[in-house]
Amino acid sequence: MSGQMGEVEYKREEEGLKCPVCGSIHLVVNPSGELVCDDCGTVVSEGAPDLGREWRAYSSEEWERRSRTGEPVKIGATTGSLATVIDRRDISRLKISSEGKKQMYGLNLLQTRNRLSTSHERSIARAEVLLERIASALKLPENVKEEAYSIYRRAGELGVVRGRTIESMVAAAIYAAARSAGLPLELKSLSQYTGRQNRRTLAKDYRLLVEKLGLRMGAPDPAAHVPKITSRLGLGKDVQDLAISLINEAKKLGLTAGKDPSGLAAAAVYLATLKGKEKRTQRQVAQAAEVTEVTVRTRYRELAEALSSKKPNVSQTT
Repeated sequence: MSGQMGEVEYKREEEGLKCPVCGSIHLVVNPSGELVCDDCGTVVSEGAPDLGREWRAYSSEEWERRSRTGEPVKIGATTGSLATVIDRRDISRLKISSEGKKQMYGLNLLQTRNRLSTSHERSIARAEVLLERIASALKLPENVKEEAYSIYRRAGELGVVRGRTIESMVAAAIYAAARSAGLPLELKSLSQYTGRQNRRTLAKDYRLLVEKLGLRMGAPDPAAHVPKITSRLGLGKDVQDLAISLINEAKKLGLTAGKDPSGLAAAAVYLATLKGKEKRTQRQVAQAAEVTEVTVRTRYRELAEALSSKKPNVSQTT
């Protein structure tokens, strides 16, 4: 390895790459992109393009002022690349000649026809608007939105969307993207923004996406639902940490397999409140977790028995 910082050594004797002067195979690439012999210093090859910046900055303000790149290009649902739009409202405000405006209006018409020329493109455009509305209402991060765009676009290309409602498939794509990112999103909460599509329909379309697109989804983590429940109940961090600890113990015992993550998280929170000073009833916990009291009671009993916890009288705590 060369002693100079920032250099990388290449030993390629098998390809006959040697120094033309001393015959050494110890060739390195220096920071300027030149291939140099590490023994005699001969420049074997030069002229490699420098992909670095050509300017220097000595402060964050100077860095921002000299940088000529913007934010990363976002994945657009209708184009899949750049999202440049020739808007008629912008054309009317331009200070150009009438002939120039006429040309711009023509480009606007051409762009509209090209972008929405097929039923698939029109479906994608409508899905983009709907996805943006649902994602904004749920306050989903940008990476989840882009993944949902990608899932829906792939489903459209494979013909999976055909014969199904756009609302349901968009919601299913959002749910799949959220599951992939590990976000605690429930189909019940998602169905509130899909009009007439119920939870059963969304679950069916989600399973269809997973099957047809070959999506790999890990098992949902009940611990991810605990912060949301404790926040709604106004509980402290000690209760949250204890509930997560109880869920981790339940995982080791195999109690989480096949269980609804929200119900299991609600039971863990309820059990954690009984062990601490901040008490909450099963009804309060069920409302915060958006599950039934029966679910909380059933999962609580399973946790309490499996973890060998002292279970208070249920009738006295509800």
